[in-house]
Amino acid sequence: MNKTSFSAFFFLIFLAGIAAAQEERLYEEGKKVKMPKYYKAWLPKKSIAVSDIQIVQAVPDSTQLGFLQKGMHNRKVAAIPAENLTALLQNYITNQYENDYKKEGSRLLLVVKNLRINERTFFSAERAFARLHADAYISKEGNLYSFLTSVDTVQVYGGIDVTSSHGENIAAALHKLIIQSLNTAQSNSILSQGIALDSVISHTRKISLNPIQKASRYREGVYLTFHEFLLNNPSLKNYKAEIESNGIAKIMAINTDSTKTDIQPWGLCNKGEIYKYHQNMLVAIEKYRGEFMISDYINKADRRNRSLFAGAAVGGAIGGAVGGVIGSAFANSEADRPYSVTAIPYITKKQPEASVIDMKTGEFTF
Repeated sequence: MNKTSFSAFFFLIFLAGIAAAQEERLYEEGKKVKMPKYYKAWLPKKSIAVSDIQIVQAVPDSTQLGFLQKGMHNRKVAAIPAENLTALLQNYITNQYENDYKKEGSRLLLVVKNLRINERTFFSAERAFARLHADAYISKEGNLYSFLTSVDTVQVYGGIDVTSSHGENIAAALHKLIIQSLNTAQSNSILSQGIALDSVISHTRKISLNPIQKASRYREGVYLTFHEFLLNNPSLKNYKAEIESNGIAKIMAINTDSTKTDIQPWGLCNKGEIYKYHQNMLVAIEKYRGEFMISDYINKADRRNRSLFAGAAVGGAIGGAVGGVIGSAFANSEADRPYSVTAIPYITKKQPEASVIDMKTGEFTF
């Protein structure tokens, strides 16, 4: 290699290093999510009087609300609240509704259990999604709050560029909760006895973790059900998995007479790495900030499940050594073939992009 060629080669390597570093920073920076300065929502004049609306939150991760797209190639980046999540939501609620507050009125308490957003590009349009899972309480006098209602809803917005719509989607979901709360209070259908505000908040923030979320070591084998996964207790140890070149996985239980029976389990753990069996494929997942996330969504510096398996089959045998390795579900690049959230019954087309496990249902969500 002559001096000129060597210089050019070194320069290309240098540029590649800069690009890689920039990509890493883009992932870490993510996109900031802001609430709208004003959203077309108000308290109904014929509803009960409201003197204040307070928000508390106990979301799994208040520093990241999901994944969005960035750049011409729609790279996955974290959705980051523009400020402390509680402050972001409370400031919006106060600015939006305080002009409708009455001095003599009831106080509403909104308890946000989960808040996730997502955006996805389709052939001719983009879609923005916002999921709000929250409870509402009311205090008519004193400091005792009674449960009113609960919502678990996904707002959808379509358009050419949906980047600016996430705050409005969150606002729409919050307004839906407020209206549903006021309707419930208006109908005098408040059934629960009042409890102190501190008790409501402490109960909400008391997160009950499943054994799999607390485990530092995962037991080897096949999870026949989601419940087995939660318990970190795979019941099938004697199995074989065959992985085709396109990533399709065939999972078989090995019977006592050495015959094999095809099964469709929830997932499996092999050599300390966990896979969810989804659409006939083994999708690498791992624990991240209290949740179980598709490994390909995790920053390379933090990722634990490397999905480095290259063989065609893996088996587990009681009392015997594990033979072979699993073929990665990401053999053809997860970035080029994202999975869809199919568990939302009212979104059957142009669905959100899956990134995490719903720890209540075992299905992929966003």
